[in-house]
Amino acid sequence: MAITKKQIITVAAILAIVGFLNYIGIADYVSLETLKAHRAYLQNLVQTHYYMAVLSYMLTYITIVISTAPLAAAFTVTGGFLFGVLPGLLYATVAAVIGSLISFLLFRHFLGRWLQTRYADRLAKFNANMARYGVSFILILHFAAIIPFSVINILVALTNVPVTTFIWTTGVGVFPSLLIFSFMGRELGRVNSALELLTPGIIGGLSVLILLALVPLIWNKIKEHKIDF
Repeated sequence: MAITKKQIITVAAILAIVGFLNYIGIADYVSLETLKAHRAYLQNLVQTHYYMAVLSYMLTYITIVISTAPLAAAFTVTGGFLFGVLPGLLYATVAAVIGSLISFLLFRHFLGRWLQTRYADRLAKFNANMARYGVSFILILHFAAIIPFSVINILVALTNVPVTTFIWTTGVGVFPSLLIFSFMGRELGRVNSALELLTPGIIGGLSVLILLALVPLIWNKIKEHKIDF
């Protein structure tokens, strides 16, 4: 299948976003050392220009998700650090859903057919699981938190999942992991290394994520009458 002008423009736009994020060194801004070193300045900035700080945070988050850069988790931690657990969770969740929707629409309407044709063999298993488990499979991917949700957005965009279904599964799917990352952000002020963030509470939360990932799978097995009680 020949690549169209719209597809070239879409790929170029995504690459431009990735290049811009790399140029400004966004990864450096969400490192533990940088956040701790500029803690007083950042907290003062949030207090004096709260709504501007929230808007800037959310726009940057949306841009990161669209670019598919693997920085969403770290940026969620940053949100918890800057705004607190619940506000940071709210801003991150809304931005994640908006960014995911934009990414979903871009890949579905501009790159979907080309990617499905180009990588038909590699996508065959994913499509088979989608056909078998449907919504449950999307939730499994999100709850497992093994694949970045920006990548999940692309994979789901290549299926026939309705937009409304994509929106609510994304919101429900990313919420548990974003809650954990936002909580980790609150803990940044008292730790000296990333390993110290793995408190019993965080480890317990990650364990819950694994269990959540199994729930849709078990439910589908029950519906298929493959579990005999």
